[in-house]
Order: sequence, then structure tokens, then C-alpha cells
Amino acid sequence: MRNILYLFVFVILFSACEDVVEPSSIIQGEVNETLFRSNSETAFINEAGELIIQGSNVDAVRLKTNASAVGLYEISPNSGNSASFVSDGNTFITAGPNSGGMIEIEEITNAYVTGNFYFEARRNGVGERLNFSKGTIWRVPFSNADIPINDENPDVENVLEATVNGSNLNILIVIGMQQGNSILFSGTTASQTSIAISIPNPTEVGEYVFGQDEGFEASYQTPEGIEFATDGNIDVISFNETLNSVAGTFNFTTDEGSSITNGEFIIYF
Repeated sequence: MRNILYLFVFVILFSACEDVVEPSSIIQGEVNETLFRSNSETAFINEAGELIIQGSNVDAVRLKTNASAVGLYEISPNSGNSASFVSDGNTFITAGPNSGGMIEIEEITNAYVTGNFYFEARRNGVGERLNFSKGTIWRVPFSNADIPINDENPDVENVLEATVNGSNLNILIVIGMQQGNSILFSGTTASQTSIAISIPNPTEVGEYVFGQDEGFEASYQTPEGIEFATDGNIDVISFNETLNSVAGTFNFTTDEGSSITNGEFIIYF
């Protein structure tokens, strides 16, 4: 399981070049002229009526449009449309100068969504650029197409907060995804410091010990390197397979002695 978490934080996918014949669903395109092809895809409509589309392998792409209907959605400041890409422990977002793009929804049904997209993003909104071109969304299935929107449904913004060695971690970007039989989520700061956590999918409500209970792993990454949890707990207080959401608290100590406390999370994956 540590290998999965390590890949989530560090490894760049070396994509195969062979064609896929009639995939049932896929998100693919070129990231800086290198093929990206998902092996897990999902879409959902949040409480605000926004459409969220995401796909992952080791890396992950996430698209958001401000409505759930056929049409063109320009990614620009204050548009409510956005895109992000996570690779090699870095998060690239369509915020800041020289970023933007377009998402086209060509078909949307009760079961799936099809379209195409492209975007320019920057690491944490200010760093190096990433170009995602020739993006294709092919029959990505909805995970909550039949869920009524009401006041009891939670806000679908991901949240991750924590204190590191007594100081609050100013997390700007939070990403959650499914990877095989695991749920991976991370929070990253502007200084490229991040916390990443892996839990089994599904997970029952309860308290677990990092490194002892199978499938529960955590890490803390700085520009100097990565530290893994050697002890600590995660308390899963909610796991909703219908909404694809998980919430809870956590704390852990790393192999380098860093202390992560007061951790809280609400993740949609």
C-alpha cells in the first residue's frame, strides 16, 4: 500500500502508445505532448448544479463546468469553469496568469457525459506551465445521476486541514480520487508542501492506525523530500458510497519526526 501512496505523490506515468479499441469510457489527451489515458473515470453533479468530471491512473485530471448541459464552457477568471491536473506530487490549476482553456459538453444523459477539452495550467497557480491538449471525454459515467439535490446533501468542495509541528498548514489545493481499491487524497500549499493519505475503498466508519491497519497510509512531503507516517490514527466518521464522499480526522508522526495534528478532511472522490 505504501507503494500506491508513493506513486500518488511522486511517480510520473509512462503511458503506453497502443490504441484502445472501443473503450466503454475514457478520458484522454496529451499532457505536454505525452499521452494521458485514464483507467478510472467518474462524473457527478454537485449541489450547485455544477458538473464535475474526473479521471485518473497514477496522475489525475479534474474538470468543472458551471452548469450541467450541452455547450461550450470557457475556462477563465470568475467563469466558474476550471481544470486541474495532478502529477508527480504537483498540482496544476487554471488560475493565475497565462492559464485557461475550454470544455465542450457534446452529450449528457442520465448515465454518462461526452465531450472534449483543452487547457493551460500552472503549478499551484503560479509555477511552471502544463499544457493539456486534444482532451477527450468519452461516455464518462455519472456516480450520482439519480441523487436528488436537497438541503441535506453536503457542499462538494474538498477540505483538508492540519497542523504541522505546531503551525497551521495553509493548504490551497485539495484533490481526491479513486485508485484501484484505494481512495487517495492530498492537500498542497503554495510552497509545494503537501499531505497525502490513502485509505481502502470502501472503508467502514471507525478509527484506524496508520501503518498497522491494512490500506491506511499517510505521508508528509516538502521540497526536501517525503516522510511517511510511522504511527498515528485516522478516524473515519462518514463514508458515503452513493455520494462518493468520506470525512474524518487524523494525526500522525513521520519517520523524520514531523508531527501532523488537528487533521480534518471532507473528500469527494
